[in-house]
Amino acid sequence: MLEVYNILSEVTGRDPPKRRVSKNLAKALVWPVYLLRVASGRWDFTWDPKTVDVMVSDRAYSIEKAERDLGYSPQYSLKDGLRETVEGYREMGML
Repeated sequence: MLEVYNILSEVTGRDPPKRRVSKNLAKALVWPVYLLRVASGRWDFTWDPKTVDVMVSDRAYSIEKAERDLGYSPQYSLKDGLRETVEGYREMGML
């Protein structure tokens, strides 16, 4: 997951966070904003407590089996895919 954060830091032009908070504290801090956004009809995934769960879980996937069995070859590098994703979020006003 650290690789993703480093790439996102580069793509967005922002420094990576210098401080870390526990998952429980992060969820506690997100809940009031989430409730206000839901009540005002302005929900988005960035302020959903479930997003905290996703962001703190460490997941690593391999495409080796898809490459071997299906001849799959990715069209984007992780960096290019994240860059395009960030650009899309910016266009939608989410960043």
